[in-house]
Amino acid sequence: MDLRSLFSKPRAKVGIELSEQELYLAVRDVVGALRQVKVLNRDEAGDERAWSERVRDWAEKHHLLNSTCNVVLAAEHYQLLLVEAPDVPDEEMREAVKWRIKELIAIPVEDAVIDVFALPADASRAGKKMVYVVVAERSRVLDIIAMVQASGLRLNAIDTEVLALRNLLIGSEETRAIAVVRLRQGSGEVSIFRDANLYLSRHFQLAYNAGLLDDIPADALALEVQRSFDYFERQMGQAPPSILYLCGEGVAPEKLSDELRRSFTCPAEILEVPMLRDDEGESGLYQLCLGAIGATLREEAS
Repeated sequence: MDLRSLFSKPRAKVGIELSEQELYLAVRDVVGALRQVKVLNRDEAGDERAWSERVRDWAEKHHLLNSTCNVVLAAEHYQLLLVEAPDVPDEEMREAVKWRIKELIAIPVEDAVIDVFALPADASRAGKKMVYVVVAERSRVLDIIAMVQASGLRLNAIDTEVLALRNLLIGSEETRAIAVVRLRQGSGEVSIFRDANLYLSRHFQLAYNAGLLDDIPADALALEVQRSFDYFERQMGQAPPSILYLCGEGVAPEKLSDELRRSFTCPAEILEVPMLRDDEGESGLYQLCLGAIGATLREEAS
């Protein structure tokens, strides 16, 4: 037995976001500084367990074995449903919600892992208690757990993309709502937060190829954003967001054109995070890894 492994403290926190073809990694050191970001591409077909050896090799190379790890499910790997909360105690909420959403999900409820978190009390004009329900395939979650264990990392939490992005806003001095739009090839997601709470998240399709030279379709994106803002203001009774942050695959400052800015009803900026000095000019890499970076900012276990 290696006694050093029993008493040594983890030197860093690792964030991982999984998509169909890539695995995004971020490392934050013990004093909170971002230390590394990296993208691994899938070499062969397989499930999450196929990543184990590659992640372990990477962790060994960078002296990260036994580090705490938070994993983020990409948007395509879970459903996020907004439903009225059943009238049951909080400790019974997850089981009660399971049967309320049974006909709304794409997989049998017995094959699903379900989590629930409440919206803020002021998120409904009608005064109804509303909850977001996260639904993921049980087999996928078990594969992720096995992958992290085989990689030599210590799993702390499995989270959703939208809450990982929320973590990037913690510490903001903005008192009004903040909108975040994350784009990827063919789709996007708009989420609205206030005081570190998620109020609204909508997934939408978008004719965007996500290449470095591909323009963002201003009219189509503005329409989806405005639909979200309208719901936030009219159905939730909230003041409009004070700022919109744009991020995601192929997103760069030059794509936030004057035309696109004018199409939104609030100021718009690119969502950026501090970069490593050696990676100056690699903002595209950081845009790909935003979910993993957000995962390193999660503190508590779920």
